[in-house]
Amino acid sequence: PVAENEVKPNTIQSSIMYQIQYWEGLQSGSLNYLTEIANTLGKDKSLIQKELGELVNKGVIQPIKDGRRIIYQTLNGYRKNDKKVN
Repeated sequence: PVAENEVKPNTIQSSIMYQIQYWEGLQSGSLNYLTEIANTLGKDKSLIQKELGELVNKGVIQPIKDGRRIIYQTLNGYRKNDKKVN
């Protein structure tokens, strides 16, 4: 069984998490905007927006307002393997 807040591997959500964590590791937030994530993954923005909303609801990432845009960041306690660390 998968915990409610766990991100399943090989899904769009896990791809999004990988992209966010990759650019956070490089200390560059340039791909943490919806448009940049969608373009990098080659997916429609509406699909990515829906998946980002689900990741926010799971408590895996947090949205941060940057003017009129939103940056998405992982929350402390999450690692690249997409499992919560207590």
